[in-house]
Amino acid sequence: MMEPYFITKDVGKGTGLGLSISKGIIEAHGAQLKYDFDSAHTCFVIEFPLDRSKIIPLVSKAS
Repeated sequence: MMEPYFITKDVGKGTGLGLSISKGIIEAHGAQLKYDFDSAHTCFVIEFPLDRSKIIPLVSKAS
């Protein structure tokens, strides 16, 4: 479901990139995007670490 181009919409109604892009952004901030299988409704959970050393810098620092 989080793979690029996974789509359940009709042709022309979306690209199938939304969850894949969201997952990449969330992971770049050191967090995880998970689907909650136990929820009665569609539910995604974002978990952020307390350890800031796991955060991947988006840009390099100028020296």
